[in-house]
Amino acid sequence: LPSQSILTKLDPDICSLVPHGCDDLLFLVAGYSNNLNVTRLPVYVSETPAGTSVKNMGHWSQGVTSAKFQMYDYGCGIFSCENEKHYGQKTPPQYPLANITVPTSLYSGGDDDLGDPTDVQHLIRELPASTLVSAAQQPNFAHLDFTWGEDANRYVYADLMQRIRTALGT
Repeated sequence: LPSQSILTKLDPDICSLVPHGCDDLLFLVAGYSNNLNVTRLPVYVSETPAGTSVKNMGHWSQGVTSAKFQMYDYGCGIFSCENEKHYGQKTPPQYPLANITVPTSLYSGGDDDLGDPTDVQHLIRELPASTLVSAAQQPNFAHLDFTWGEDANRYVYADLMQRIRTALGT
């Protein structure tokens, strides 16, 4: 999924020909936003999609359809089992969340169509209590608001930076 796709080349035309084209393109991918600076939409769309690997998107799709937080599923059929070659077992292993030791602050959005509340709660339950420093939900934040939201600095990043400074003792 390269960043220089036909979609990227069409973005400026969508923004100029269809007044809400930029909005629609972003919202189809990541859901509606309450906090987006609409004057910046042409800039955001010119860099969207930013590109990722096909395997990465396949892994994301597997997570959506399997409802398991597991490593990439290479498959296991009658004649060959790629999972056995990679993992030594027929099914991909679950990610061992209980083994995470890095202090973690978890931020989620109440309007995030990609950050499912069930998944967020799963992380909160499975991460060790000593690891999970904080968990905060921004009720009106959608997926892209954490990156592009006008209020992201006030509601997320100021808190995050303070937590980092505290952890570092500065």
